[in-house]
Amino acid sequence: MGYPMVQHWRVRSNLYRVKLSSITLSAGFANILKILSKDSSREELLSFIQQFGSHYIAEALYGSEFSCTIHFPSKKVQQQLWLQYQKETTELGNKKELKSMPFITYLSGLLTAQMLSDDHLISGVEIHCEEKGRCPSTCHLCRRPGKEQLSPTPVLLEINRVVPLYALIQDNDTRE
Repeated sequence: MGYPMVQHWRVRSNLYRVKLSSITLSAGFANILKILSKDSSREELLSFIQQFGSHYIAEALYGSEFSCTIHFPSKKVQQQLWLQYQKETTELGNKKELKSMPFITYLSGLLTAQMLSDDHLISGVEIHCEEKGRCPSTCHLCRRPGKEQLSPTPVLLEINRVVPLYALIQDNDTRE
């Protein structure tokens, strides 16, 4: 089913930026590096690449990410739900309440309530969410009702810099 209005929503918590400052080689890797030289054959180099890969990660970003895609049956429904959300959250008496309940949480609550009532405004709205890692408990935007907040679990979100493994070969002259 095609949807005329799709909204993407993402909260990202960058917990750690990791930068490799020193390299410690495994015994097997170090032995192979001693064997490889400018006189090594193509087959020896390909064997090395098959065993260890061609690059290593020198800099990366770890954290968590919570993203949702909301499919609305029409732009009008999206606008009505947004206005209803703003009205209800500001009627709670405090503008800070608007920040403490994200639109996605509000919509999820409406979808759950729709199963109990005949609210036609929310019919046709679909929400698909994905979580990578686990957000820190301090992040109010990715708190979800009914889900216990456990300690944050970072995952690899982004690789910022890779270095070719051949850079570790001391005598890295190549031959044709």
